[in-house]
Amino acid sequence: MKKIVIIGGGFAGTRIAKSLEKNRKTEITLIDAKEYYEFTPSIIKTITNPRYSRKIEVKHEEYLKNTKVIIGRAIRIEKKAVILEEGKKINYDYLIITTGSNYNEIFKEGEKSIISRSKQIKESYHKIRKAKKIVIIGGGIVGVELAGEMINEYPEKKVVIIHSDKRLMGKNNNKTSEYAETYLKKKGIEIILKTKANNINNEGIVRTDKGKVKSDFVIMATGIIPNSKILGKKKYIEVNKYLQVIGKEKVYSAGDVNDADSEKSAQNAERQADIVIKNIQRDIKGIPLTKYLTKKRVSVISLGRTNGIIEYGDVTITGIIPAILKKIIEIKTMIKYKNPLRVLFSWI
Repeated sequence: MKKIVIIGGGFAGTRIAKSLEKNRKTEITLIDAKEYYEFTPSIIKTITNPRYSRKIEVKHEEYLKNTKVIIGRAIRIEKKAVILEEGKKINYDYLIITTGSNYNEIFKEGEKSIISRSKQIKESYHKIRKAKKIVIIGGGIVGVELAGEMINEYPEKKVVIIHSDKRLMGKNNNKTSEYAETYLKKKGIEIILKTKANNINNEGIVRTDKGKVKSDFVIMATGIIPNSKILGKKKYIEVNKYLQVIGKEKVYSAGDVNDADSEKSAQNAERQADIVIKNIQRDIKGIPLTKYLTKKRVSVISLGRTNGIIEYGDVTITGIIPAILKKIIEIKTMIKYKNPLRVLFSWI
């Protein structure tokens, strides 16, 4: 029986565990610092409704039936073994690193239990409710979605986006960027472009390379940091075309933590997970592995409950349809982890 250990319980790790545990000839272990799976694309909604977290979180033990779940931190990898923080050694035949990436503020999944995560979200919610002026540092997709959610629920608040690039969402096409900027400005959001935020003091003053911006609450949305400490790194884990970790035998990586040439998104994390699943099964059988090929994916960006953007290459669709599609994606995903009726009733 092959021992397969997965480190990380996000999109990639949970998808791999759910698939591989169906094979009775494998022994699956999932190691995660937290006890739950969270649909992170919708965590933004908790800034206006902290109870929303109940819809997008589920304990690993509820959907994994034949996987051993260890709640803890893996701190080191030895040959054929993972070392946990408390010193315990977990042996493996195959190791999969899916530790994802970290975000700032409310996006950081630093809490071990659902209860403590809920408390963390509520604390951020109350700070946002109290604030009259909110500054969002970063005008990528996360910053734009935050601003859209916030201004629709809190139209009385002053919201400012500080972004270092010449346009919002610079990785997206011009039409997408222009639509988002026009919409947010119409809603009263101040957008400061080509400006770099240097630091924030204890009084909430953001110092930029062009002056100071006062705020009551600051949200960092400047990108992601890969959780690659397990390999003693501060950057993305290097993988080959089969998603094998370079320099490590029988070790794979999927999702935001690796350097695969694709956009960091839930869709791509799941695509990579499928390749890892296939390649481990092929490796066990002794047949050639499958290459991971990057593909342009549909991007769905929300601008509050009733507006959004769908982008595929140079094609951009705006309005309520993208907002509905975003909701459908969330429901479709959570049905894989929770009882379908429970999921559907929670959205009624």
